[in-house]
Parts: sequence; C-alpha cells; structure tokens
Amino acid sequence: VIFLCFGMNESYQGADGLTNYIQNLQTRIRNLKSQRFNGKTAPRLVLVSPIAHERLAKLRLDPTIHNQQLQQYTVSMKQLAIEENITFINLFDESQKLFTADQRDYTINGIHLTDEGYQKVAMMMMNELQLANQEAINWESLQALRELIVEKNRQFFFRWRPVNS
Repeated sequence: VIFLCFGMNESYQGADGLTNYIQNLQTRIRNLKSQRFNGKTAPRLVLVSPIAHERLAKLRLDPTIHNQQLQQYTVSMKQLAIEENITFINLFDESQKLFTADQRDYTINGIHLTDEGYQKVAMMMMNELQLANQEAINWESLQALRELIVEKNRQFFFRWRPVNS
C-alpha cells in the first residue's frame, strides 16, 4: 500500500497551478500502478488530500483564501482518484469540521499538526479505511513505536542533512 499525500504545498499556486498539479499527479499514479514491487501485483494506492488550514488565534493569518484553494485541489484529487479507480481519503473536509467544532489548536502554525492533531488525523484515515474505531486505540501503548520512528527520522536527518558535510 502506498499512501500518496500531496496537495498542501502545491495548493499555494492556486487555480493557476491546479491543472499542472493534477497532470503530474496522474502521471505519478499511473507510473506507480504499472509497477510490481512484490514481483506479482501493482501496489494499492491511497490518495490523501491535505488537511484544511486551521485558523489560529495566536496568528493573524486569515486562512480563508488558502482553504478555498485547498478545497479546489481536494475536489480535483477526488475526481482523479475516481478516474484512476484508487482509494481517496478526504482529510480536508474532515479536518475543517474538526477545526471549527473544537477550540483546541491541532496545528502549530495552521498547517503542521501537533501530536494531538496527528492522532485525530490518524483516526480520520483509519475510519475512512474502515480499520478501527477510536475507542480501540490506546495511544499510550503506541508511544514506544512512536519514539522509534522519531529516532529513525532524526538519524535520517543527520545522515542526509549533516552540518559541515
């Protein structure tokens, strides 16, 4: 299974960049669908939209225009997923509901999730994929795994972006 999580950075180009973005994404999807990484079958692809841009009281940034752009990109991504017959997860609409229903901050700057934000988004993804319900997840029990992943990411950073290399 390959999760294709794109659209946030590209959405800043607005409507002018949408056609090129979708064309490039379609090319990527078709390339991946033609692969047989296990030697037998094509991978299952899951296209994941970006989250909404959260309005934070501590920042004076109004995310309205960016959210309109994100919505356009999400709609186009969903249409592409239908055309390519791949799974689509709409995090934009779900995160927008969360951000408006709850006064907590789920991002550090409007677009980058906090730990609690990642937990909420993980649940959104699992619900879309019908993998689990929220009551069944014990986040504390997953802390050791999370720490290993964080350390792996730190070592990757040290290896590929070393100071004074």
